[in-house]
Amino acid sequence: AAYSSAHNGNKGDATDPFDGVRFRRFAGDTNPAFSGHTGFGRNLPLGVAIDNIRPQGAAMVVDVVRQQRPGHIVGDATWTGRVDLDGDVVVTSGATLTIDAGAEIRFARGDAQATGFDPDRSELIVYGELKIGEGASFASSAPRTGPLDWSGIYLLDGQVVDPATVDIEHAHRGVVGFRLPPGRTQWLDEQAVYADLVVPAGSELHIGPSSVSFARFDLSRRGASPDFVELIVEGALTIKGMAGQRAQLTTDPGPENDGLWYGIHVLPGAQVEVQHAELTRTAFAFSGEIDEETGLRIADSVVRESGGNGLLLRLNGQAQVDRSEFTTIAGPAVLVAGSGQLALRNATIEGNGQEGILLYNASLEAIRVAVIDNGSLDPDDPRTGVRAIGGRGQRIEMWESQIEQNTGHGMDLEEWLGEVELHNSRLVATQGDGLRAGDAARLALAQVLVERNLRAGAEITGSLVEIWNSTFRAHVAAGLRLGPGTRGVIEMGSFIGGRGLELTGVESLEIRGSEFVRGAPAIQSVDSAPHIFGNRFADNAVAIRVEGPQVPTAIRGNTFANNTTAIENLSAEELNAQDNYWSGADSAAIAAQIEGAVAWVPFRTEEGASKAVALPADFALHPAYPNPFNAEVALSFDLPKEVSVALVFYDALGRPVRHLVDGPLAAGRYRFVWDGRDREGREVASGIYFYRLVADSFVAVGRLALVR
Repeated sequence: AAYSSAHNGNKGDATDPFDGVRFRRFAGDTNPAFSGHTGFGRNLPLGVAIDNIRPQGAAMVVDVVRQQRPGHIVGDATWTGRVDLDGDVVVTSGATLTIDAGAEIRFARGDAQATGFDPDRSELIVYGELKIGEGASFASSAPRTGPLDWSGIYLLDGQVVDPATVDIEHAHRGVVGFRLPPGRTQWLDEQAVYADLVVPAGSELHIGPSSVSFARFDLSRRGASPDFVELIVEGALTIKGMAGQRAQLTTDPGPENDGLWYGIHVLPGAQVEVQHAELTRTAFAFSGEIDEETGLRIADSVVRESGGNGLLLRLNGQAQVDRSEFTTIAGPAVLVAGSGQLALRNATIEGNGQEGILLYNASLEAIRVAVIDNGSLDPDDPRTGVRAIGGRGQRIEMWESQIEQNTGHGMDLEEWLGEVELHNSRLVATQGDGLRAGDAARLALAQVLVERNLRAGAEITGSLVEIWNSTFRAHVAAGLRLGPGTRGVIEMGSFIGGRGLELTGVESLEIRGSEFVRGAPAIQSVDSAPHIFGNRFADNAVAIRVEGPQVPTAIRGNTFANNTTAIENLSAEELNAQDNYWSGADSAAIAAQIEGAVAWVPFRTEEGASKAVALPADFALHPAYPNPFNAEVALSFDLPKEVSVALVFYDALGRPVRHLVDGPLAAGRYRFVWDGRDREGREVASGIYFYRLVADSFVAVGRLALVR
């Protein structure tokens, strides 16, 4: 205790060798030993020792003693003529080895020191500087030479050996680089990478239409995974294969068919562009952090046979994937977290073990993307085509995309708090629900086909919904199920077969201009207050069934044709169902279609009469169609009264491109077409555009994509 008090808590035992009293030396022969490791070798003696550890006032001082270890070059050395080696030679940091022109460096078979990256073979390991004169040669000194007699030259810190001026024979690995030199390095022929390779800032690696084979084991034993070889990018990486000859990045599968390499790991500030490449047998094909200063673009490429993910990104900037395929990946094929945006265009994500796309807060812009047949890894753990979590203030947008045949749901957005827009897309034949959402800030479906899902077509709660021109049909459960907290509009929809639309606890919903066919029931309203206007109900067992204390605010302007039961009211309230067309003027025939307390007089005597006189009840701007477009796009909006209207298109920078409407319009429903030209009649470029409608105090904005 007295010793500890006098030495600031130091007990002076073997757990603290730097006490300067009992333990005054730290070297390779002390316990613990001052040692290091290289590759798979451990506890290697170093050419340095710490001696005479002693207190000096309030500080502790030491003597650093540099020792010449066998095989270590610690200063400047020159080799000339013939040099014979029987073990590893290490050029330490700060040292320089000069090999004169014409020198013959000969390695004995085996490694007398049994150290280094290959304990069975001798090697030249360079941390410092290596200068090799023209005509110098490296070879085996064995009486009968073989291709694996010595290991190779290992360059640890961006050193360069020019194969054109150096003759290397009988080496297992030849020249192995761990870090590229400054400037441009180009690989146009086959390459082998045995350890983590760093492309540092200020360096660029260009890979042409060739093959790069990564070792199954990482000689460096470092990086994000000490087991797998990584291509680590701090600077620039460009991979450019050709349409008929992709650049191939892979590894040897090994005797157990379990060989993997890590993949391309992107660090902040890096610039990575990949075209016509195929990455196979990776742990994570592309991983890392993408901020606003970092670039990642993948085009015309294939990622397959990955053990983890095809994309594993922390995304706080933007990454883009065009015309590429992700398949046979064990985990989620695309896993992205952060506050940035992933742009997928013309991509296929098919046949993967878990989710096709998994988002943690990140935004997604997908155009012509197929997410098909994912979630096959574990039959007892079905997975979703697209799953998103978090996302407050973020967006998911999908255009002309298909989500089909996934083992779980098509889209699982129950934990997504941002906005969602699906345009001209398909949610088809999933083993669960086509779509699930809860508490999304806004969920818009425009021209979406939801079909043949083994549960509900879509199940939504707590969200603002805008459903336009979308079709729900042939599901085991309901076509569309809306729960508490849901509000919004369904317009020009089509509900075909089975239980079409189910409402539970929905307080505000406009259902208008839609078709309900062969339903049983077509609409079931439980404790809900929708406004059902201007729809067509045909060939249903029950067109509308109402239960619970809340009932529809009105059922008006609809057409009922050939329904067994038009309205079934199981509530205690009388329903307002006036001004509808019941397929004739026979009051007895009309009454036979109605069960419960329903006020159905007066009624229409002609189909379509209600449409002729019906004016919009509210201002509305409908989604653009088609979206994306390449020639023309139609914009529709509703005006409940005569007002001055401005409909303007803007580019992504907020600059006005075209005024489509600018003046007074009478009440009604309007449709205008933009031909993709500016005010001067010139075609505008492909990209993202915004349209803004101002009518009286009503202001609404939409977003569309032009793809030429």
